[in-house]
Amino acid sequence: MRVILFSLCFVLLFFAIVSADVNVNSCSVLNVSGEKYILQNAVNSSGMDCIVINADNIVFDANGYSVFVDMSNSSGNYGLNVSGTNNSIVNFQYIDSYYFSNGSISFIEETSGKI
Repeated sequence: MRVILFSLCFVLLFFAIVSADVNVNSCSVLNVSGEKYILQNAVNSSGMDCIVINADNIVFDANGYSVFVDMSNSSGNYGLNVSGTNNSIVNFQYIDSYYFSNGSISFIEETSGKI
């Protein structure tokens, strides 16, 4: 009985860990296919792309925040640079400069700003 109970707890814990959303607190590369990433605060980049999505089936939930690039220090860099396929960008206030490779976005939804 203990072995069954222990095994059941292990399986439930494993699935809870595997399916957890990933919090994003700074400019980041989002590269795990099928993952949901949730922005925890506004982010700003200088000299590099800020949010890079380079895998498939990713949901990036900006959680009502904005993504910026300091254009005085960056040339050719993006607030959001997306490749891969079937990615979703949702719930953002504002995204400063962006690049979407062909077929990389399946859904975009803004809350109250612009892209």
